[in-house]
Amino acid sequence: MTILTSKQSLTRTTLINMGLRIAMVIIAVTLLSYWHLMSVLQSQTQEQLAKYITERGLRESSIFLLAQDNMELLKQQLLLRLQQFGEQDPQAEFDRLFVRDQDGFIQNRPELFDGTQQAGVSINKNVIITPDVRRRILTFYELATTYGIAWHNRFQDLYLIGPENMVATYWPEVPNYTQNVSKSNLDMPSEEYFLITNRQHNPARVTTWTGILYDAPGKVWLISCVKPVDLGDRHIATIGHDIILNELFDRTIADHLQGTYNFIFRDDGRLIVHPDHLNQIIKQQGNFNIAQASDPHLQRVFQLVTHKPANTIVVDNATDGEYLAVTRLQGPNWYFVTVYPKSLLATRAFQTARFIFFLGLLSVLIEVLVLFWVLRKQVARPLQAFQEATEQLANGDFTVQLDTSRQDELGRLANSFKRMAGELKVREENLATSNQQLSQEVVERKQIEVELLEARDLTEVANREKMASLGRLVAGFAHELNTPIGVALGSASALQREAQTIRHLLAQEEVDVDELLAAVTSVENGFTLTLSNLERASNLVTSFKRTAVDQTSGEMRVFRVLEVIEDTINLLHTHFKQTSIQIQVTCPHELKVNSLPGALEQILTNLLMNSLIHGFEEGQRAGQIQIVVQRQENRLHLEYSDNGKGIASEHLPKIFEPFFTTHRAHGGSGLGMYICYNLVTTQLQGTLSCESVLGQGVKFIIIFPVTAS
Repeated sequence: MTILTSKQSLTRTTLINMGLRIAMVIIAVTLLSYWHLMSVLQSQTQEQLAKYITERGLRESSIFLLAQDNMELLKQQLLLRLQQFGEQDPQAEFDRLFVRDQDGFIQNRPELFDGTQQAGVSINKNVIITPDVRRRILTFYELATTYGIAWHNRFQDLYLIGPENMVATYWPEVPNYTQNVSKSNLDMPSEEYFLITNRQHNPARVTTWTGILYDAPGKVWLISCVKPVDLGDRHIATIGHDIILNELFDRTIADHLQGTYNFIFRDDGRLIVHPDHLNQIIKQQGNFNIAQASDPHLQRVFQLVTHKPANTIVVDNATDGEYLAVTRLQGPNWYFVTVYPKSLLATRAFQTARFIFFLGLLSVLIEVLVLFWVLRKQVARPLQAFQEATEQLANGDFTVQLDTSRQDELGRLANSFKRMAGELKVREENLATSNQQLSQEVVERKQIEVELLEARDLTEVANREKMASLGRLVAGFAHELNTPIGVALGSASALQREAQTIRHLLAQEEVDVDELLAAVTSVENGFTLTLSNLERASNLVTSFKRTAVDQTSGEMRVFRVLEVIEDTINLLHTHFKQTSIQIQVTCPHELKVNSLPGALEQILTNLLMNSLIHGFEEGQRAGQIQIVVQRQENRLHLEYSDNGKGIASEHLPKIFEPFFTTHRAHGGSGLGMYICYNLVTTQLQGTLSCESVLGQGVKFIIIFPVTAS
């Protein structure tokens, strides 16, 4: 017979009940965490997307804005140089630099032109050479040479075109470009890059952009930034850059947020670059329109982006479960779109919630193991010893062996039990002595032998009845010890009633009634004391649940601050016992406040575990943690500090943000400090701040309101 049977173990029942309740709380907290994280991630993601797409738009627009600035500067220089020429005819300089070839086109003199240090010139054979033409073509030549060389590190070429079909171009990669113009008899004023600058197509006379062009031999994408130049009401030149778009296209496809993709299109639906439609765009020389694509998703995105409300940066595409971050590239005014699938948020939230869930399960396992060890050592084994002692008493063995050195309720119960066994042994010995005396009197007084025999029989019957009653009493007490403490309390009450019955029965026998009644009264008092001690033992078991209740109830109560701190440190003792970290607590012993002890325990747990895992150098965990608490009026000030490696100054403003961590490779997310901050600011209605010097440790200052105890 044992107290720790598989179905009746007090330890097992307590652990199962506690584990199931905590597991339910963990599941609920995990679900709430997932919902909260999804809400937070949605808001943060939209803010981050808006910031990202705005910065991306500015970065990608820089080359186009620079081209427009260059054209404005070139226009001013062109007009200034022509003004400086005045009415002068620079024929000598013109003839020195240029010569008419055998086809009638005017080009650079071969002996003065190497294609890399000078601009190439081509004047159509049908152009009538006048002083005005000579002044302009010389100005074109000088500006194309000077600025073409200066700007070539960013731009493919620089050209200045006259409406008479003449051009000056700096393009060192294609030094024979102007010769090819002459051979092909190209009519440049009829090309797109010139047409979009004439008054019919550009009455506002602003800088404008051509469509994109794919150069198959060079495998490059080009776009031209062109600007008309007027002298009075006369269109005297069109100036422009060719910009290679390959790097922009490569960045659009390759440089994206994880799990997302980018694409670019024009207002009219012409697709500029898209990772899934590159072959179609190349095949149609950059004239592929979204309306032509057999892609309903792309067409929905086009409609959402082009019809979005003004000043809206992030558009919610609920149909396809994604966010669309939109910006305009200044210059060509293209749409730059980043597509962010919402499934990325669900994955991040699920991973975080799963971590919280498994961390909670691990915590429950540790708590259950610790509680099992405590209950087994402090409660189950002593109760088993009491059970064995009661069985000894029931069998007439009064040599009870119990641990009377304990200073708690079970120790005092053991002392009382041993005293009771000793008194019963004395009473049994006295009865045996009386029987022996009666037997001797039978020999001496034969006359009253029958009476003595009857008296002896009566004594033996009374003795057997007394022992049987005592056996039943002790056996019942032993049986009740196998049940939970609540049933044991009822058993003690029943034993008290049995003692009263025995006193009534024994009062009818011809023995020393007063002495026997006194003994029975002593037994009754002993069992009354047992009942009181078992009640206190029940309270002791209940106290083990205090921390779990504080953690799960979330209710305010009056508590002693030092007791909460010490409970938290004791629960984490297993983690710290393998290190040399010392924890020093300075707190008034009797300081009591009315607040949320569960929240304070969780905050201290997070801070202590953060110091243990991340606060000290790997392999050198010797250090000190200090917790200083004081009350100032109706506010509690708690300073937590360690002398570990500290936090870099550039990281301090971010430590309370979610997902921020510098220890992700060592198993950090980035949420510990975020949870502490939320507990302090939302549940405790207080403030949490951090001070740190790299290499000297960190200090957290927690201040929150409390009411008097």
